[in-house]
Amino acid sequence: MNKNLNVHASYTNTKILELSKDFDEVEASLAYGNLTITTESGTSYKLESEARYGNIKVAQDDKLSRSKETTTTKVWGTVGSNPKGSMNLITKYGDIEID
Repeated sequence: MNKNLNVHASYTNTKILELSKDFDEVEASLAYGNLTITTESGTSYKLESEARYGNIKVAQDDKLSRSKETTTTKVWGTVGSNPKGSMNLITKYGDIEID
């Protein structure tokens, strides 16, 4: 996957392997499935993510904000420096993991 990706899925897990550091945008909306994204070393991006009845794990989360309500977890902010790309990720009854 190089530039743009738009995913809408239900009842299945989705994996994005080796996301290029030159990507522009990833938008994903999943229900009853987990989302796993592996990024190329040195990838910088803006992140907006929400998991309802799930968890969010980001390997480089030192500059990210996090909120947890009863059933909803939100993580947002910037990963790396000088981000070009952005990720907008939502899951319902599933987890988000970014490595």
